[in-house]
Amino acid sequence: MTGRHRRADNADVADIAASLPESVPRYIILSYKVQRDDGRLNYPLAFVYYIPPQIKPDLAMLYSSTKHELGVRINVTKTIEIQSPDQLTDE
Repeated sequence: MTGRHRRADNADVADIAASLPESVPRYIILSYKVQRDDGRLNYPLAFVYYIPPQIKPDLAMLYSSTKHELGVRINVTKTIEIQSPDQLTDE
């Protein structure tokens, strides 16, 4: 199994969603802008776990078993699990 890493600075969430394959799971790390009440900007990380329902069970188990450890290692503030590209939105 080979890993595929792609960095997309200033990528639109809709473009990322459109690029998701129908039969292969993906880990996606997003940084998003948050403005605090005092005016300071913060850029926390969100970890998106994309697992389409029609993938092979052994591949689903492999991705599921490493999801938690990866989230801990990259120190994300938010974890989101989606099964369809339509579920990946700006909200």
